[in-house]
Amino acid sequence: MDSYIQKGIKIDSIKIADKKRRFEIFLTIPVSKIKKLDLLIKKEILEDKAAFINMVNENIKENNGKISFIGSDYSCVLNHIFDNKFIISYNFINSQYIGGTAHGISRFKSYNYDLKKGKFINFNDYFHLKSDADSTYLLSAITKRINRKGVEVNTLERIKFNILKDSISFNFDNYEIASYSEGLIQAKISKNEIGRLINSNYR
Repeated sequence: MDSYIQKGIKIDSIKIADKKRRFEIFLTIPVSKIKKLDLLIKKEILEDKAAFINMVNENIKENNGKISFIGSDYSCVLNHIFDNKFIISYNFINSQYIGGTAHGISRFKSYNYDLKKGKFINFNDYFHLKSDADSTYLLSAITKRINRKGVEVNTLERIKFNILKDSISFNFDNYEIASYSEGLIQAKISKNEIGRLINSNYR
């Protein structure tokens, strides 16, 4: 992360250990020169943290005040940043486990921000799919790059992505397109391969 500190993006971290309720929290929060962006991302991360604490409290309540010997934990960790003079793109891994449940759940949180327009870039902003054939081509390219037996991407609706220097990463949570045992799935596709599908403003 040192390279991003030099570019004007630093990383703040928050650690919480609640011994009474047996949970731990670890958050990493980017701080750039774009105050609006920083506040929006921090707000969402802290809201997710609060929702996790509420789930811990509900779990304790449902168990008549008993606290699982196995602790609970929550993390939201920034695992990639891309920035240039037009875009900032963040990708987080968000994981949580409630003590006593079968297993934890992990998901990606991706944020792509247009510095010139001052707004988040959604799928239809970044990609320009002119026809069903374009959508089919992109779905096929993502599925091919995942390259796992029985795993197929069938829809582009609500798909998460983050922008890298020379590629795009399409990100899938636990259970989203495969069984839990497959874990988190990313399909990274070269911008050259799908360049014609990218909006000309972002090529």
